[in-house]
Amino acid sequence: MTYPRSIFPFLFALLLLFAPYALSAPPTPMEVIDEHVEKARNILENPKYGEPGMAKEQRKALYELSKGVFDFVEIAKRSLARGWLRFTPDQRREFTDAFSRLLADVYLSRLQKNYKGSEQVQLVSQEIDGRRAEVKSYVIHEGARTPVIYKMIMSGGRWKVYDVKVEEISMVQNYRSQFREYLLNNSPEALIEQVKEKMKTEEDIGK
Repeated sequence: MTYPRSIFPFLFALLLLFAPYALSAPPTPMEVIDEHVEKARNILENPKYGEPGMAKEQRKALYELSKGVFDFVEIAKRSLARGWLRFTPDQRREFTDAFSRLLADVYLSRLQKNYKGSEQVQLVSQEIDGRRAEVKSYVIHEGARTPVIYKMIMSGGRWKVYDVKVEEISMVQNYRSQFREYLLNNSPEALIEQVKEKMKTEEDIGK
């Protein structure tokens, strides 16, 4: 599997959302991102995770937080596109779980290695259309301004992210093209096993 070419802004843009929602009325899409930037930074900059052997624990904490912000079922469904219809309900659950963990391992492990603490996010605008929304922003890193678009959906009374586009490169579309090609000659079960194998490889890399 391949990953988007602008990898660091992509990683940073994703991690900024890894924080829990408050129990009050749901914030707007832009507020979701703005509210949790510092909370995400706090996780990255927490000195306890700087101790030897703590990287995995930090990544685990971030993944648990991400469950409240990312709609992983929607991400999985959109990444499979029509291929989703070939999966049984059990296979869909199994694929979603494995794929969400793969995404976390891929992006979080690389972010942990590249985060410098000087990165900034500039929120530009939000557009809400019923249950869907887009938040436009820039990630500012080492003098470069990289455009990032968060695509969100109202799910369970909360705005959740189902795709992130960096310089017009979509996370979902990137995986969709790979999964579509793979499923032309392989079964859903084979794809699930491949995702699990890739997940194990990423876990070993991130140790």
